[in-house]
Amino acid sequence: MKGLFFPVLFATTASAAFPVVAGLASCRRARLDTRLLLFLFILILLIDFYYLYCAWRQTGANWIHHFYAPVEYAILAIVISTWQARRYEKKIILYSVALFTLLCAWDIINVKDWTSSSDFTASVACALFVGMTSYTLIEIERRQAGSLLRDYRFWFLIGLLLYSSGNLAYFAFFRRFVSYYLWAGHNLLNIVANFCYTAGFVCQARWD
Repeated sequence: MKGLFFPVLFATTASAAFPVVAGLASCRRARLDTRLLLFLFILILLIDFYYLYCAWRQTGANWIHHFYAPVEYAILAIVISTWQARRYEKKIILYSVALFTLLCAWDIINVKDWTSSSDFTASVACALFVGMTSYTLIEIERRQAGSLLRDYRFWFLIGLLLYSSGNLAYFAFFRRFVSYYLWAGHNLLNIVANFCYTAGFVCQARWD
């Protein structure tokens, strides 16, 4: 399985380019929410390239995830808050950004080994995203008059839900079950989510 490390890593990085390309292609018709998502996916692609470079040189790159986690959560939560129909729902999600940022700051201050991953904050983010995306998907389905598959929000939410629900246990028990098979499964979910995000940008370009 170790021989598949770089092929899996290359495949994951390559898949991260798809939503960026789709987002740039539809940038002229992009809304504020998808512009924020495009910025995030460009950042993710750059981090994936950096991680690939560090893996090639056999140096650690996990430190970057401690600082990336609050940025990712803030952008995704802000975007999802704009898709809520009620004001109090938006406020709850936005308040969670401040709380999660404080949690990440506490985690950064207490980090003893920068070669370790930010599995604690990642598992918390996944749990919050599972609840957030599930609720939003249900609400959009209730309000949606046309085909749900044509709604660009559906594809972004379903991609994030698949990623978060599938990786929640992976991050929560990361230190107990170190396995190349689990790591490969984690990356497979990344790839599937990236194709969902790509579909989201394509649908947004056709959104009336």
